[in-house]
Amino acid sequence: MAWLGIWLALFTPPPTPWQELHLPWPGVPRVACTYRDLLYVGGSFSVPGYAEPVGLLVRTREGRWEVAGGGVRGVVRVLLVHEEKLYLGGAFDRVGALAARNVACFDGQRWEALGEGLDGEVRALVIHQGGLIAAGGFERSGIRIVRRVARWDGQRWMPIGEGVDDWVYALASYRDRWLVAGGAFRRAGSSETGGLAVWDGFLWNRLDGSRPDGAVYTLYVSGDTLWVGGAFQRVHPRVSSPGVARWVFGRGWEAVGEGLQGPVYALAAEAPWYLAAGAFSRSGSRSLSGLARWVPDTGWVPWGEAGADGPVYALARLPAGWVVVGAFTHLDGRRIDRIALFSLRLRAEPDTVVLTGPPGGMARARVHLYGPTGERARVVRIQAELSGLRWTFAEEENSGLSLLLWLERMPSEPLEGRLRLWGEEGADPVEIRLRLKPELPRLQLEVDSLYLEAPYRGAALRTIRVRNPGPHPVRLSGLTASHPWLRADMEQFDLGPGDVGTLVLQALIGGLPPGLHRGEVSLQAEGLTVARIPVQVRVRAPRIELDPPELRLEVASGENRLVVLRLHNAGDWDLIVTRLESKAPWLRLEGGAMTLEPGQTRPIRLLIEPGALAPGSYQTTLRIIHNDQSRNPLEVPVQIFLRR
Repeated sequence: MAWLGIWLALFTPPPTPWQELHLPWPGVPRVACTYRDLLYVGGSFSVPGYAEPVGLLVRTREGRWEVAGGGVRGVVRVLLVHEEKLYLGGAFDRVGALAARNVACFDGQRWEALGEGLDGEVRALVIHQGGLIAAGGFERSGIRIVRRVARWDGQRWMPIGEGVDDWVYALASYRDRWLVAGGAFRRAGSSETGGLAVWDGFLWNRLDGSRPDGAVYTLYVSGDTLWVGGAFQRVHPRVSSPGVARWVFGRGWEAVGEGLQGPVYALAAEAPWYLAAGAFSRSGSRSLSGLARWVPDTGWVPWGEAGADGPVYALARLPAGWVVVGAFTHLDGRRIDRIALFSLRLRAEPDTVVLTGPPGGMARARVHLYGPTGERARVVRIQAELSGLRWTFAEEENSGLSLLLWLERMPSEPLEGRLRLWGEEGADPVEIRLRLKPELPRLQLEVDSLYLEAPYRGAALRTIRVRNPGPHPVRLSGLTASHPWLRADMEQFDLGPGDVGTLVLQALIGGLPPGLHRGEVSLQAEGLTVARIPVQVRVRAPRIELDPPELRLEVASGENRLVVLRLHNAGDWDLIVTRLESKAPWLRLEGGAMTLEPGQTRPIRLLIEPGALAPGSYQTTLRIIHNDQSRNPLEVPVQIFLRR
């Protein structure tokens, strides 16, 4: 009994957790969210068939990108899901077939304009105390002054206090008690607040003495904590935390590590994932690039390996992980353009295990399991499905999971199964494909593909020489074809070492239309497919053309008229005309059988002999019998008008 150990070693680094989602059209995505289990992305995109920029795209369950809801004309900057509806804001004037000024609502089928809309760009939306709040760069809704922050009461947009004096980029509802606004403003209502202000239901004011020295771009509430991100060095005069800070109820303002040097455009805080995205480059002395993860007791660390090569504008949570959008073209040094999914699932490398071996031998492969951030994960449970085979498993320290397969018998054909691996954290199992490929005989074919030509309804024949270069005899057991118009003839025979055999392949064109057709023939040995040969068959046929395609003549009584038709072969095979037919006694045909080579033109002469016919209209059909099966026979209407 022979033993064989086959090691599939892993010499490459683990794959990136980033999965590209492949936006097909130019444009920059600005925001993303999940609505009714579909991923929606807002921004401005140049889509073929749309004269104006399109602001909203949706990714179908099949992974295709489509224009959402018939198209949003303009730019979408913010998305919000509430009570089974998708709210969007930006700089647009039409949603689907409906006019809407910069803010609208979508239920998956129909659009709704929200009153008179707002006269400037909408940058933020939030639900506060059961109502929709919008903020941005607008001044009015219709004739009503709303000054950059407005509340929708179901009929119209209403001001919130005296509003603010400059752009608002972010909104948050803290405990549904306070409305928090962030932006580039200096005053909110009558208060000098800087770019962060709180509305308590009566007045705008600072939040616990806050006064940012730069713009606030994003707000995120997690429990009792308000996270603030932007382009500032300080949010509070006594708290230095560049780019990001947090306020905790009962504790006040806190720095978040050494902060982030550069603008922060998006934050998310769902333990253990505290994430930041933007255009920052470092935290203290640690180099970062647009993507960072906060780890308590450690600080800000890279999210992924090498970060993004351009700004990241937004984050969105999916069941499978986090979606990031922005103006980047690479993530972790790999080509990933503008939108990507960071998978939170365990990953296995490789994701397909192929095992080969002889009868009575053993095959071995090695698999590594990785966590979401690329760290090595330990396998705690294994389940294999591959009928008729005996498995053993062993985890080797620092070497991954070793899979041992004892091959009690050689299967007659390749087998496939599945291997599930569970990690320690109880996440969904990783599924790996298992493939068992028996060791196949070595054969050499004189061709690696075939090209045949035949006339329409004809046949083509070709022989193929095959050689056994191996040290052992090979029994050829069959030659099968992929299509009924291919016929492979071969009787079972043996090839000794160095022997050469001949196979016969025939293409029976039958009813195949003219053109190029592709198929495949497969060679079996020892009951296994050992070679596949692509086959191309060119079906050639004539194509009849007649000028003119019909005849309408005016003829005087007693006058004979000679008419010439031009017959042309526009195909790539000989056109064979066998006869001409007409049942009218007044139409005499000159000529009959003829052959036209491809591109050739020949005349057909018709003699009109009205004789003693009374004046009037007469018609008949000229039938041309030929070998162009697509138009056989060719029927030519002939009509004469006989005048006195």
